[in-house]
Amino acid sequence: MLIYTYHIYAGMALVDNEEKTTPALLALLLQVPIISSPVLFYKVSTGFAASAYFESPRLTGYWNIGSEYQVHLLPSFNFGIGINIFALILVILLLKARKGFKSTQDQAKELRAEPIA
Repeated sequence: MLIYTYHIYAGMALVDNEEKTTPALLALLLQVPIISSPVLFYKVSTGFAASAYFESPRLTGYWNIGSEYQVHLLPSFNFGIGINIFALILVILLLKARKGFKSTQDQAKELRAEPIA
């Protein structure tokens, strides 16, 4: 439940201030990995997921609309690893947008610093 609450906070922070991307970036990064082992299973997605998952000897893909949260301790699952491709794409896009915000801020500072002749 805390993860979903954090996702809501991250989205509201981004809506309130488009330059406040760190909470949204962390929220998306929490959705990228899928980890399976005899000790821990972890998978989180909010909204939409398009994932690839490898569990020897097979590679599978799946998608999900809606929220999904699975954390199991000592589940006795096989070893496996995967990624939420959709969340990873959003992380990349957010990082690119973040660079755009910073370059725009730098340009604005330069314009304010130049004397008007």
